[in-house]
Amino acid sequence: MTDQTPVIDTLFKNLDQAMISDRHRLRRQLHDLRKKPDEGKLAQWVERARASMAQVTARRQSVPAIRYDDSLPIAAKRDEIKKILAEHQVLIIAGETGSGKTTQLPKICLELGRGQHGLIAHTQPRRIAARSVATRVAEELATPLGALVGYQVRFEDQSDANTLVKLMTDGILLAETQHDRFLERYDTIIVDEAHERSLNIDFLLGYLKTLLPRRPDLKVIITSATIDLERFSKHFNDAPIIEVSGRTYPVDVWYRPLTSEQDEEGNSVEDDLTVDQAIIATLDEIASFERSEGKRPGDVLVFLPGEREIRDAAEMLRKAQLRHTEILPLYARMVAKIDADWIEPLAGHLIKKNHFEPHWEKKRGQVVAYEQITLFGLIVVGRRPVHYGPIDPVVARELFIREGLVRGEIQSRAKCLVANRELLEQLDALEAKARRRDILADEETLYAFYDARVPAEIHQTATFDQWYKTESHKNPKLLIMREEDVLAREASEVTAGQYPDTLRLGDLTLALSYHFEPNHPRDGVTVSVPAPLLPALPNERLAWLVPPAHQRAGRGGQ
Repeated sequence: MTDQTPVIDTLFKNLDQAMISDRHRLRRQLHDLRKKPDEGKLAQWVERARASMAQVTARRQSVPAIRYDDSLPIAAKRDEIKKILAEHQVLIIAGETGSGKTTQLPKICLELGRGQHGLIAHTQPRRIAARSVATRVAEELATPLGALVGYQVRFEDQSDANTLVKLMTDGILLAETQHDRFLERYDTIIVDEAHERSLNIDFLLGYLKTLLPRRPDLKVIITSATIDLERFSKHFNDAPIIEVSGRTYPVDVWYRPLTSEQDEEGNSVEDDLTVDQAIIATLDEIASFERSEGKRPGDVLVFLPGEREIRDAAEMLRKAQLRHTEILPLYARMVAKIDADWIEPLAGHLIKKNHFEPHWEKKRGQVVAYEQITLFGLIVVGRRPVHYGPIDPVVARELFIREGLVRGEIQSRAKCLVANRELLEQLDALEAKARRRDILADEETLYAFYDARVPAEIHQTATFDQWYKTESHKNPKLLIMREEDVLAREASEVTAGQYPDTLRLGDLTLALSYHFEPNHPRDGVTVSVPAPLLPALPNERLAWLVPPAHQRAGRGGQ
């Protein structure tokens, strides 16, 4: 068998003459033949490659003569557009209404040689626009709709294998990414009316940004009204921008106020007009003017503030039975609530999640944070509570220990928590008696106690209870604090003699309570006395209740 390496190297160089959709498969097969030569398989490969290249030739020869309407502003820019598009992968075109960008760009791309190695995809935000633009472009190229120029919308595909330019909705092209990740059916993509920034358009722009480095042969044109130009350019690594002006027409302004005419003295000549009356009067005036000028009746746009007003006006005009008049109410309704339930599974690799304000929630027994989900900068979910433990277990565990275990904000039956709470209450009572806050250790000491003993993977109540139930059977004193664990110093000065819990007055034994909070009404020592016994208490004895505490004596009733 002869050495086929030089032949295979030559074939590799010629692959760019094949259809883009065939190149990956042909390249992979050629790699296999280089590793394991086989003359029979090589001959078959050559036939497949020739067939693909012949398809490119046929597509090139099918391009019809291209003519432009020089009255359209974009026609004057076509040489500049072709030059920049030849030098750059992405081009932003800003065109006002009437500039001709939508119908002329596919022809400019064909003239540049695009559409030969793959389709020219031309997306529109709405189905009706995809059909109407396809019809218009086909007419200008003098070709039947569905042949060289076709369209595809939901449930309808008017195109074939020979189609060069294919109009479609943004959603149709986006759906193709699920089975054609690199969009290899296309050599050019035109995203029209991108300023509308629908969810599909945002999806598509983000997808194309990640695709372009992997498809250096792909050309992308973004068209927009004269807004968001710099943002689109920056999104595509400072892509060049060409601005095309719109076609203008003279406009006459006739002002017809709803308020009635007035005489010289300011008195109304007639009643004010309602909106419906004003519409009818204006239509009559326009019709009279057109007849006097010998003009054919034209279209009339009536702008109203809302859907209800539009419906009411349309109904009024139908009842008026105007001759040779068709009533077409148009309005846009925001149905804009974005459903994350279908976006997240569809675009899981494209969305970004941010989490903020992690905090402990006692009822849930978990650390909860708020989650924000964005898709190419568009907020899909603004503020959704989620379990923060799996997201950041270190921070979640710290908050669980600090808020749940140390501060007692936890719903748990673990006996260690009950025992520790009782111990801390006893020590807190010692501090109240001594009127000092240096006996009980601070929160950091308590945190360190739990942090050293609770496993690193535990950050919520449920797993804590499960772990503690199992381990406390082996070690009944697990997590139960001793005084030495939580005392900052010895409190030897606090004795029962110095700080009794009861006060004896004759045959009476009265309960004493201690509270250490300066400027609080209960600060100091309080004796609890049944109301009927209050008159019998000696005032001189109440002047001091316990030896070290002469600061305050309290009287109360129960």
